[in-house]
Amino acid sequence: MNDQIGSYLNALRLSCNYSLREAARRSGLSHGYIRDVELGVNRKSGAQIIPMPQTLRKFADAYQADYNQLMIICGHFDLPETNDSPFELIEIDLNSVLFIQVDGDNCVRYHSADNVFSEVKTLHDYMILEEKLERKKFFRVKSGIYANLNQIKAYDEHKGQIHFDQGMKGKFIDISFINSYKYRNVFKRAVAKNTNTSMEIEMKTSCDLYLVIRNILH
Repeated sequence: MNDQIGSYLNALRLSCNYSLREAARRSGLSHGYIRDVELGVNRKSGAQIIPMPQTLRKFADAYQADYNQLMIICGHFDLPETNDSPFELIEIDLNSVLFIQVDGDNCVRYHSADNVFSEVKTLHDYMILEEKLERKKFFRVKSGIYANLNQIKAYDEHKGQIHFDQGMKGKFIDISFINSYKYRNVFKRAVAKNTNTSMEIEMKTSCDLYLVIRNILH
């Protein structure tokens, strides 16, 4: 069980976008101990590490995780006959995300061509995500909507619509007339780049970015 709880805690930390030192600050545990728990072994002595309940409580509070779920995974509780988890950990390639929608309650929805994945972030973590998105070619087209500039394939300036395939089918984003006019050159450059097959376009896929998120199960 110690390997499983370690892997699970590691995935939780990454889903929160926390470094080891940030996780330590939030949990009150040392960053070295957190890493040992994730590995399942004390790196100095070689002894197995099984977090105690009070330690799991600190992890649960820091990662906004289900304390009882951590207790079950760690082996402190018996697994019940039915155990419905409120979320699943999944890895998302941001290159495949068409756009991201953020609701007023900081529920972040990742829209791909075929799916929508959702997670709820704290205000602090949302602000970190927002900064990261703008560095990774996600452009805020209106409040709470970030379009992946690397995925825009068509742009209808008159209708104020951004499309993610040249045939203008499938998912699209509606934007206001003002923003459509204001950002028209940004969208036109993105369309020109993404519908071209030059070497520059091929190279853009070499810088992948993945996020581990806690997808809300409905």
